[in-house]
Amino acid sequence: MMRTRIKDIAERVGVSTALVSMYLNHHPLSARMAEKTKRRIDEAVREMNYQPSAAARSLKKGKSRTLGLVIGDIASVYSGFYSQMLLQEADKRGYQLLISLTLYNKKKEQECLRNLINRQPDGILYSLELDSDADAPIPEYLQNYPILLTQYHKSYNQVLEDFCPGFRGAFEVLEEKGIRHALLICEGGRMPVEDAVECARPYGITMEALSYESMEQVLSVAQDRKA
Repeated sequence: MMRTRIKDIAERVGVSTALVSMYLNHHPLSARMAEKTKRRIDEAVREMNYQPSAAARSLKKGKSRTLGLVIGDIASVYSGFYSQMLLQEADKRGYQLLISLTLYNKKKEQECLRNLINRQPDGILYSLELDSDADAPIPEYLQNYPILLTQYHKSYNQVLEDFCPGFRGAFEVLEEKGIRHALLICEGGRMPVEDAVECARPYGITMEALSYESMEQVLSVAQDRKA
């Protein structure tokens, strides 16, 4: 079955395509239309199950009402919660969120970005998981495209997460328990270690940071000591 077009609605009602388009797009001039004509168009839309073309509206308005998210995975607690909150916030504002997974593969990451750009979302939220060099130039295919990073980079617009409230809450608990040295385990430097060190200082707590890979070595040493 072919998709119902505005032209089909116009033929059913017996008016011009331009008139139907004007009414369905809430053009100010449609207020002058006869109420009988409006009712007939509404009836035809229901009976013929007309659904507006999102692609056509995007082309006409220059906006797709979609956003892209490039992320390594959605299986971990952090990334799953992060993606869900972005989906909810996008929905509140009338946007759809297209999620593209890199699976922490550099080639896949580039494919995700290129594929999203081909879909022409209004913007892309992106974390340079595999290339965190803040001085690296923007790739040519990303230039002049609305990209928002979730980490510092001198060439991109960015929004940075504020971990300090969480750190302070954790350090208050550690201080109450008399702990004076803490270890931060992070994803290859993704967490803001500098912020943790600054937040810990007022509580008299010294900080050390380890990546997941280094943590495996620490656990190995601990097991050897128990043995």
